[in-house]
Amino acid sequence: MDRTVPAGAALAAAHDKYWVYRPVLNLLGLSEGTDKGRGYNETLAYGPYTGGPVDLIKMTLKQVDDLQGKMLAHPKNKWNSSAVGRYQIVRTTRRNIQKALSIP
Repeated sequence: MDRTVPAGAALAAAHDKYWVYRPVLNLLGLSEGTDKGRGYNETLAYGPYTGGPVDLIKMTLKQVDDLQGKMLAHPKNKWNSSAVGRYQIVRTTRRNIQKALSIP
């Protein structure tokens, strides 16, 4: 088995400790459709259940939770979804991640 480091890998690793995961993360962003719009600030269906664009990256987790609750309560949300962010994480998953990582 060849264990040589690909050209540029050491440089990439020095600047981004998650560089090895970037291809999968980029595929997720592409497949979710968030890379064509607001990326990390994108919400389900490009914003109609949040009253327009939101700045997720500047929000607290409590504010994101409240926003996701608002999305779920929206009468036109036919998907009953609270997907937000580049990877379209729903409220239940985000809450489970917070709990697993002991984030209040």
